[in-house]
This record gives sequence, C-alpha cells and structure tokens, in this order.
Amino acid sequence: MTVFGLGLEEIVFILLLILVIFAPSDIQRAGQAIGRGLNRLARSETWRLLYRTGEELRALPGRLMKEAQLEEWRVSTQGAWRKTQELVADDSLSGRGDQQAALRESEMDDREES
Repeated sequence: MTVFGLGLEEIVFILLLILVIFAPSDIQRAGQAIGRGLNRLARSETWRLLYRTGEELRALPGRLMKEAQLEEWRVSTQGAWRKTQELVADDSLSGRGDQQAALRESEMDDREES
C-alpha cells in the first residue's frame, strides 16, 4: 500500500515523528493550522496557475506529436501535389501533339546554347 509514493512504514514513522515533535495537546492546533494553510493554498491564484501550467506541460508532448504529424502530412501532400502537376503536364504535352513538345525542346536547346 502506497500513499503519495510512501509505504506503510514511512507513514507510521512520520506519524510517530509528529507525536514526538508536537505534544498531544498541540497536535490538534498544528493540524488545524496546516489544514488552513493547505486550504488557502488550494484556493489561491498561484495554485491555479501552477496547476494549469502542470496540465499544459503534461499535454505538451502529445500536442507536439500532433503538430509534427500534421507537418509531415503537409509535406507529403505538397510532394503528391507536385507529382500530380507533373503527370498532368506530361499528359497534356503528349495529348496536344508534337507542336508543344517541339516548342519545349527548342526552348531547352536555346537555353543550352546561351
């Protein structure tokens, strides 16, 4: 049995230590003071800020992975879009006959000569 990562032996030791440090009559007042302090802490804006920050930090790896996968998807779709455009351009050249192909070849020859 563990509570907050402490085993039964540790909990018993802490309770005995509290009994030694505080007299039995002072334990009630110390408990009330600790309870009030924890209550104020739990209701404070600082605690809420720390809690939200902790939640954001726990969610950060998942959010980064989602963003990375979206980036991969964007890159892969851009590559697919380019390939599709190239295929369409090749099909349109072959479908229009030799005039466009001859024009492109002559443009390429002109570039090579200059």
